[in-house]
Amino acid sequence: MSRHPGTEHLMRTLEPNPNLPLHLSAVSQKCWGLAQTMLGMLEDGPELTAGLRKLRDARDCFVIQALHDYEYRKSLAAEVSLDGPIGGMRADSTIAQMKRDKEAAEANKAPFEVGEEVAFYVDGEPEPLVGEIVVIAAVNGVAVIKTHRGNFLRDFDELGKR
Repeated sequence: MSRHPGTEHLMRTLEPNPNLPLHLSAVSQKCWGLAQTMLGMLEDGPELTAGLRKLRDARDCFVIQALHDYEYRKSLAAEVSLDGPIGGMRADSTIAQMKRDKEAAEANKAPFEVGEEVAFYVDGEPEPLVGEIVVIAAVNGVAVIKTHRGNFLRDFDELGKR
């Protein structure tokens, strides 16, 4: 089904940037997922367009805040003395949080790269779909795939290397 050009344009602007670092990409992916959900639920119209435009603005704000949060934690860890009991606790907890963030990002890393062609599996067998299936975005165990029939969300375990 073809969508209104304004809707299609906004969806393209909401697609996550594959060049973002993982800690920023995770924030962007959440907004992309919400946009995909709304697109699946709602028909084209001025309110959908307004909502997608505001979601894009909100996504930009969230990503900027995530960047500030990360830089703040990094600077705090570098500036706070590890010698004092209170300072040491703050620095240790900040460093520990940064390690947890990194481990969470690695755990949520997709086994597929954006733009990679994949196969769709049903009950362990490849589904004979016509045309290619390409990963658009992948995070937290879910991939957005693009097929000749449109874009779909699929769990990682439903996809495999082609």
